[in-house]
Amino acid sequence: MTKVDRRVSKRILGKYEINFINEGDYLISFSKDISVDGMFIQTENAPPVGELTKLTFSIGDIEQVSVDAKVVWVNQPDATADPGMGVQFV
Repeated sequence: MTKVDRRVSKRILGKYEINFINEGDYLISFSKDISVDGMFIQTENAPPVGELTKLTFSIGDIEQVSVDAKVVWVNQPDATADPGMGVQFV
């Protein structure tokens, strides 16, 4: 059985370098796609679900975008899926 895709917004594929802070550590990670609602960020150091964080990344000619985001789900490093977090832009 396949997992139902609950996304409403179209995802834009690409490789995005993401910067964020978790527990005082400045982290650099990546995302394979982005939508107007949020993104998945590959990381083994995800903040807990519900936590707010500030993301900084580039899109095309826009060299630095900073947005607040809320962690809405986390794949732990030992899970069968890629480790990381799903964030929703706020």
